[in-house]
Amino acid sequence: MDKPAFSFASAAFFSFKTLARRPAAAFWILLWQLIVYALVFGPGLALLWPFYDALFAGLENGRAPQEAAMLTHLPGLIGGIAIVVVGGLLALLLAQGAWLRLLTRDEIAGGVPFRLGADELRLAGVNILFLLLNFVFWGVLVALVMLPNIAAQMGGGETGAVVGGAAVSALLGVAALIIWIILALKLAAAPAMTVHQRRFRVFGSFAATARITGWLFLVYLVLMVIWVAAYFLISVIQNIVALVVAADLIGALTALDTDEDPAVVFSILGELFTQPGVLAAIGVIALLQVIFQILLEVVWHGPGAYAALRHRADPLAAAESAGAPAASVGAAPGEG
Repeated sequence: MDKPAFSFASAAFFSFKTLARRPAAAFWILLWQLIVYALVFGPGLALLWPFYDALFAGLENGRAPQEAAMLTHLPGLIGGIAIVVVGGLLALLLAQGAWLRLLTRDEIAGGVPFRLGADELRLAGVNILFLLLNFVFWGVLVALVMLPNIAAQMGGGETGAVVGGAAVSALLGVAALIIWIILALKLAAAPAMTVHQRRFRVFGSFAATARITGWLFLVYLVLMVIWVAAYFLISVIQNIVALVVAADLIGALTALDTDEDPAVVFSILGELFTQPGVLAAIGVIALLQVIFQILLEVVWHGPGAYAALRHRADPLAAAESAGAPAASVGAAPGEG
């Protein structure tokens, strides 16, 4: 079966259309992602808090924290960091699997939509490979950028040699960055293909993105513009909330004497930041940030999911591309 015609709009707004088509499913995954985050980061922060509470208590009293007291909270600090890091990565993996099942297979697991099954294990392999590729690439990039400068310095450090080395480093850096962008676009469909085909697929993404890499670059540029506009809107809302509830805080800060005893300053700030209104505002701002980040991750998976479905001529992609013939987007931009 031939691939459906590539649709720029469908690739860019694939996630938006999925969320609009399955709003109840999307809300359910979002709700459980927030619950899982709370279950992970709540205990983690609870273990971290005694260490920082002891730290700030010392500052509030105008003295340095006692090392013995800090050491007693060290196990909690280590445990909290472990829970936040390991639990956070696991939560992200579970969420990635749930969202990609919805985007590529139009599926959502019954009850709790998160699963630690074959999809997640394969996705973990894809993500680890991505991390290794990034580690190797950026290591090579740093070496390429630094070697010309090192060679110039070893050559005597003359002005001409230094300028030449800097120019070569800049050119190598730009070239490497272009290669990295092309490679990232080529691999954009790998996570979605892995979930959609229920097989470990990484380099199969090259076939899915063949001849549309240039279009995918433009698609991601459009998504970045949307992200900037949405972030600006969220920031405005957050600033309004902060200004409404922090009027007392602003007044107290402006009234403080610059020569005030640090202990007094910390005491005033502690009282202000424990007020119910301020705590509620901080909670609202944090919740908005988390929801925005979750939706950004889902939208970012959209073009790759569309490319994966289009490659297999999946009915979902065919439906999205209906009415968008190849001629509607013209010839694809040149690809590297």
